[in-house]
Amino acid sequence: MNAPKLYVQYFETFFDLATERCRHFWDGSRGPNGCAASFESLLAFRNEVLKCGFQNPSILDAGAGASSCLLRLWFTNVTTCDPDPDYMGQVQEANRRLRSETKVASLKDDRYVVGYSREKFDATFYDWGSGPQRLEHFDDAIQSSKLVYFDDADNRPLSAWWREEVIKLAALRGRQWREAKEASDEFDRWGIFVR
Repeated sequence: MNAPKLYVQYFETFFDLATERCRHFWDGSRGPNGCAASFESLLAFRNEVLKCGFQNPSILDAGAGASSCLLRLWFTNVTTCDPDPDYMGQVQEANRRLRSETKVASLKDDRYVVGYSREKFDATFYDWGSGPQRLEHFDDAIQSSKLVYFDDADNRPLSAWWREEVIKLAALRGRQWREAKEASDEFDRWGIFVR
């Protein structure tokens, strides 16, 4: 399955089944938008995980959404967690429908956790909440994974505080970090990898 096509199809499928409250998370858009993880950020994460050479990598998708679809297309061992059970149920249903429509078998509907999963993972795609809520599981992420991608840690005015926190906290915990400018998208968003 063509990943960019599946990414767009995910938004259309989600929009058709989502409640009004959950559509609000995406500004009512039927397509990719500035609220969801970008295709570029997900692709940068995928490429970095592959460079690490993990054998059948275990992936934590911290923050359900479009990432829950694409990460399952690319990896077979994915756990998605999200604090909102209603939203996550709708993400799960979107993946179930896409699996049926596209015959992409890896879009199976297992390993969804309400709340933050504290298992050990090879890599985490961290797009948890917004504002101060983003800090809530920072330490869980870096303690449970060898590689973490912190989304939206760029220099836009809305994100600059998050970027500074990720850099400061990674350094305080003795972890290496690098900006993932290869994840830059049309909204000028990117993230930071922490190892």
